[in-house]
This record gives sequence, structure tokens and C-alpha cells, in this order.
Amino acid sequence: MWEKLKEICASAFLIATTIWLLGHLIAIQVCGVVAITEGNKWILWTEIVMTSLILILAIERFIKKLKQ
Repeated sequence: MWEKLKEICASAFLIATTIWLLGHLIAIQVCGVVAITEGNKWILWTEIVMTSLILILAIERFIKKLKQ
């Protein structure tokens, strides 16, 4: 059960992160330059923590797949 939930979360996070990255790349192409700022420190720290968790989950999934 836990492994299936982690697999679903990893896939969802990968999709969300890819959409976020693609949006920024398209904005750079359209506008030429994009400046990203976050005035709210709580939101910034939440984003940092969530991105770090996504990275940890992705690494864990990657290592598991390599071992199979």
C-alpha cells in the first residue's frame, strides 16, 4: 500500500514539476526574460520544502528502479 502511494505521488509530483518548468521556459521564450520573486517568506519556505521532498522522493524511486 505504502509503495503504491509513493509511486502515485512521485508521478503526480513529476507531472506538476514538469508543467511548472515548461511554463517558465515558455515565458522566457515569449518575454525574453523572466524574474521570479516571492515576497512571502512562508510561501517561499513551503516551496523549498516541497521541492526538496519531491527531489528526495524522486531519488528514492530512481535508486529503487536501479536495484530491480
